[in-house]
Amino acid sequence: MIVVFATLSAISGVERGIRRLSEFNMLLATALVIFVLLAGPTLFLLNAWTLFFWAWWIAWGPFVGLFLARISRGRTIRQFTIGTLILPLTFMMIWMSIMGNSAIDMVMNGAQEFGELAVETPASSIYIFMQSLPWTGVTTVVVSILALVFFVTSGDSGALVLSNLTSILTDVNHDAPVWMRILWAVIIGLLTLALLMAGGLGALQGTVVIMGLPFSVVLFFMMFGLFSALKTETLKHAMSPMHGMPTAAEGKSLSWRQRLARAMSFPDRKGALKFMDETVRPAMEEIRDELRNKGVAADIRRDKDEPHLSLDVDLGGDGHFTYQVWPRSVPMPAFAIRPHSETSTYYRLEVHLINGGQGYDLMDYGRSQIIADILDQYERHLAYLQRLREAPGDVSMPGLGDPEKE
Repeated sequence: MIVVFATLSAISGVERGIRRLSEFNMLLATALVIFVLLAGPTLFLLNAWTLFFWAWWIAWGPFVGLFLARISRGRTIRQFTIGTLILPLTFMMIWMSIMGNSAIDMVMNGAQEFGELAVETPASSIYIFMQSLPWTGVTTVVVSILALVFFVTSGDSGALVLSNLTSILTDVNHDAPVWMRILWAVIIGLLTLALLMAGGLGALQGTVVIMGLPFSVVLFFMMFGLFSALKTETLKHAMSPMHGMPTAAEGKSLSWRQRLARAMSFPDRKGALKFMDETVRPAMEEIRDELRNKGVAADIRRDKDEPHLSLDVDLGGDGHFTYQVWPRSVPMPAFAIRPHSETSTYYRLEVHLINGGQGYDLMDYGRSQIIADILDQYERHLAYLQRLREAPGDVSMPGLGDPEKE
């Protein structure tokens, strides 16, 4: 019967048989789960729900999320997703499969005492498990170091994010002062100690559940904010005539000899920094001086710790415009001609705006071409601000809405 129905379903195709059978199966499974919940020990099942587990993740959401965002600045959404979701999930699946199944195998083969101790004292179960394997002394030390480092990395990320949230940061590339980080680390330690002394692990878990529930509402606002930010970024790119081009000035003013020279140029760090000082900075200074002559507040910054140049233009109530040039080390391509050294990397001078890196290189541009690129990005930003003023809160493009309203 199964083979016959599977054949009929396959013949009917994806949209008919396979899709409808799958939908029917999910509805049936959902109905069965609801029936067991209502007909069985409902109160017990609700109380035994993993409230602490999900509340723990939600409570850590703002700290871990902002910390990951801080260390991932300049990455694409694809890179961020792979690095923070797919890779950790893969590791956890491997960890739980190997460790968890090994412990289950012990219980299934008669280690009942181990199972009882693991249920009564979960924190010590990993040590009891390691006693059944060789090199107990070494593995116990390794487990202790792992636990210590996990707690340290959790605490330092929490202290860093809290200090940034309670400070006025003048530069997104810098964190709160050291004394603020120390203060929050001490507060976290004292609060944890007080909760443990007041009621042990149960009090700490109860506090996490209580604080995680209201923050779950904040998560919905965060999702809405992310959605709005992505729509706004789409508007910025869609409004620009440069959208989809690899560079802003390359196709308009570089001669064929310049373009060929750029294709064969693979400078080191020293050469990139020299080009920034001799070409990029004078171009920014010309723009800055001209803006100041027209009454617009503009300034150039260069960080001592991170050698990048930044042209900042204050636009008053509309915010500000930032054009940054960052030296970035990238792998040397296989076709590169390297007559003097066999280094595996070279440096690009990449443009970064408020919404992140733009993905093109300014190395070997002339001063006039860099000025043209800055003005292109500045005009693009002004056009975006004008679009927002004309339709506040509306980031849809003309012609994509109701034809009658258009």
